[in-house]
Amino acid sequence: MKKILLLAAVVAFAGASPGVAQAEVDSQSGHSEHQHHAPEVPKTAGTIIQEFRKENPNPARNGYFINQNGEKVKLSDFKGKLVLMDFIYTSCPHGICQYLNNKMQYVARKFPDKLGADIQLVSLSFDDMDSPEKLKKFAQRYEVADAKKWAYLGGAAGDIKDVSAEYGISFQWDKKEEAFMHTARTVLLGRDGKLLRVYRGTDYKLQQPVDDIASLLKTGKLPD
Repeated sequence: MKKILLLAAVVAFAGASPGVAQAEVDSQSGHSEHQHHAPEVPKTAGTIIQEFRKENPNPARNGYFINQNGEKVKLSDFKGKLVLMDFIYTSCPHGICQYLNNKMQYVARKFPDKLGADIQLVSLSFDDMDSPEKLKKFAQRYEVADAKKWAYLGGAAGDIKDVSAEYGISFQWDKKEEAFMHTARTVLLGRDGKLLRVYRGTDYKLQQPVDDIASLLKTGKLPD
């Protein structure tokens, strides 16, 4: 059943917005750096499904998220920086969320002096059970522990739904497997907060976001 879940857990329920269609990176363009293949497979009709662990989660919207340090954070706080953001949850049993974060760590290694100033990494949890303590413990697996450089965010169910839907992220709790089926997707936002690039699945080329960010830092534009 775990192998079956591995395939189901990365099924994508919605595509990116038409404005970035040409900027999307095909998840089938794999790389030699890792062998874990988790493609994002679009579901017809573009339906976004969002179901938490609890059958009737509190739909509150606080207008902010809580980072791994317990601090209130808005995504708008990161305006002025390039933002690379993935969508994860800390109890992910199938390794997909960890692979997404491994990709983020690769980017962090390439721009150590730019993190926090020109580049912000963000991992947004769609699990309303992820507390700051859980987020911090998960963050400690990686090399960048500073929330001002790599923020792990959780929060109210309504805010999680709103932001996840904005970027086409679906998630659905599987009671039998005790795990989420979810979209595997990473997005790159410009300094103005607008979506620039969508990286689908876990096997997009490691160098792709690095090249994109390097070009944006140098010229203010994505590479041709």
